[in-house]
Amino acid sequence: METSQTSKRHWLAGHLPFFYGWMIVPISVVTLLATSPGQTFLVSVFNPYFRETFNLSLSQLSAAYMGGTLLAAIPQPFLGTLMHKWGIRRLTLISLLMLGLTCLFTSQARNLFMLFLAFFFLRTFGQGALTLLSSNMLAMWFRTRLGTVSGITGVLNYVFVGVEPVGCLGRFFEVAAGDEDVPVC
Repeated sequence: METSQTSKRHWLAGHLPFFYGWMIVPISVVTLLATSPGQTFLVSVFNPYFRETFNLSLSQLSAAYMGGTLLAAIPQPFLGTLMHKWGIRRLTLISLLMLGLTCLFTSQARNLFMLFLAFFFLRTFGQGALTLLSSNMLAMWFRTRLGTVSGITGVLNYVFVGVEPVGCLGRFFEVAAGDEDVPVC
């Protein structure tokens, strides 16, 4: 059984018949899945829409995405500091909220600059913060089995990520074909 300082402090950990860290594994997987709006595989589903709506060349769209991605790396050390200061649970909830607001902002983008800002925030909170938090929540609970647990979450993540864009792509094309009642991702 794993032991850590954290398991001694969490109120539920002492009341379960198994190691509380195993409850963190599915939370970590769901957190990794929540990074999808900031991941290239899901953003690229909307590239035709962005290009048509904003009348962008592929180079312009790629430059906005690259710029947003590069600049999104800058706040990552600060987010790591906030993780230590506020805790993983609180920062995960804040990051999820910010990612949701960013998705709403993305849907309201009206020009290339707004799209660039959307890419920046999608990459900051989706790809950056939530990935950082997901991996660190495992390290917080597992000391001796971290490699095994990380492998399990990685496999589950790749399985779910492999299926996710297919569903989104199908809904995207249904909406593009004129079925307005179908929600897009």
